[in-house]
Amino acid sequence: MVVAIEEAITKCLADYGVKEKMFTITLDNASNNMTLSDLLQESGKSDLLFGGEHLLVRCCCHILNILVQDGISVANSAIELIRNLVRHIDSSPSRIQAFNEIAERECFPTKAGLILDIPNRWNSTHDMIVEAVKYKIVLK
Repeated sequence: MVVAIEEAITKCLADYGVKEKMFTITLDNASNNMTLSDLLQESGKSDLLFGGEHLLVRCCCHILNILVQDGISVANSAIELIRNLVRHIDSSPSRIQAFNEIAERECFPTKAGLILDIPNRWNSTHDMIVEAVKYKIVLK
């Protein structure tokens, strides 16, 4: 399958006349992408800039996501506690009302609902944690 992908990419590059202009290709760390990069380098050494020596560039977003997921795993139990607490409060209008009464007493703005993260979108986990820290006194 990787050979078929390599052939399709090589044909595309040739059809557009950019094979000899290609310097890098950005891919994640999947093993099939590494194999693809090796095949592209072998088949296009004479055509690629610098003989394809610098062809593969690892995706910075993929690397950043791996780092963040690793960091989240360290704090996973605390994140789960916050997530469960937010779900519990948001699941009942009377709990949201009780939350808002405490928030008003503590001079915090009231909320229609709390931010609940989407676990595979770590920026939403960040937003949920920031809000939980801001309302820490209310959530106790």
